Amino acid sequence: MPPVPGRAFWGWAGPLLVTLFGAFLRFDRLTVPRAVVWDETYYVGDAWGILRHGVEIQHVANANSLLAHGSTHILAGTQAELVVHPPLGKMMIAAGEWLFGLTPFGWRFAVAVIGSASILMLARIVRRMTRSTLVGCIAGLLMALDGLELVLSRTALLDIFVMFWVLAAFGLLIIDRDRTRARVAAAAEAAVAVPAAAAAGPHPPGALFVAGRRPALPGGGPALGIRWVRAGAGACLGAAVASKWNGAWYIVAFAGLAIAWDVSARQAAGFRDRWAGWRRSDARWLPMWFGLIPAVVYTASWAGWFATPYGYNRDGAVLNNGHPAGTIAAWLAYNQHMLKFGLGLTTADPYQSNPLGWLVLSRPLALRSVCTAPCAPGLGTEQEILAIGTPAI
Repeated sequence: MPPVPGRAFWGWAGPLLVTLFGAFLRFDRLTVPRAVVWDETYYVGDAWGILRHGVEIQHVANANSLLAHGSTHILAGTQAELVVHPPLGKMMIAAGEWLFGLTPFGWRFAVAVIGSASILMLARIVRRMTRSTLVGCIAGLLMALDGLELVLSRTALLDIFVMFWVLAAFGLLIIDRDRTRARVAAAAEAAVAVPAAAAAGPHPPGALFVAGRRPALPGGGPALGIRWVRAGAGACLGAAVASKWNGAWYIVAFAGLAIAWDVSARQAAGFRDRWAGWRRSDARWLPMWFGLIPAVVYTASWAGWFATPYGYNRDGAVLNNGHPAGTIAAWLAYNQHMLKFGLGLTTADPYQSNPLGWLVLSRPLALRSVCTAPCAPGLGTEQEILAIGTPAI
């Protein structure tokens, strides 16, 4: 297929204009509410601990009240905190706190930037997939106006980071797919002789693949090598897992997608032994793209835990019946504890929803309610609710 039609200027200008609109919606009154909302009660302080000590530190009992009054003294010395999510998302929140301080704008700055950048990525990805700048801009506009993405772009939670890194990985895989198809098609062009085209002179790229015809070529196609764009996708997938573990499902899904694209490209080009060609060229790199690189990125996100003495179970004794263990063993035990917590969490939530309704948001979640009088027994007034950071249902 020829390149994306239309002017290159609008290919960037259109998505950028949509992104600016979405960024305005995300940054406008970003400091409202001037209080800790929902699970910000965990991540705001965790990010501050990472910024100050390199790892998550326990919060004082009245941390949310102190934050509401502008105090930064929310950490319990250097006492390690047991966490159940990896550190990268909290590190990204910490970047905003480093730039703008421990304020609502500071702890929400990173999510607003990431939520806005995702609009640009989506618009460009859809433009490449549909070969239409207009359709790409429409996709970006739909994300800019999407209620869930908007709220998660204005609340210091981890989910927006998982979405961002997964979307970035998908975009890189799309770029790699297009480049791979072009290379395989070029190899097919070079491997077959077309007397008529040769007699008429050089033929344009793609001339062999017209009217649904394709040549039947021996072998499985060219060897494509390591493919660094796909390696970048693996790094983004590792970053998604380092933000929250549910990003791991996309490693499996995208590996299957990549295999399907590779094999279909060889089939479309006319190579008969497409599976043999894939095994010879790409199969050996698959464990690196979707295994080793994500693992390295995930491990690197724990650099603060490795580099400081403050991390939970840093000496291995906490999770080993008081007996110290080596650094690697302690880290693996910590991750195993996180996994057991996630798998063993069975407490019902009054706001839990059936996954079948997620695509249409059939069960909304109230992150915050405003009450000028007692909302429910034990919840108190609005001021008390904001002080403890508990959403009123």
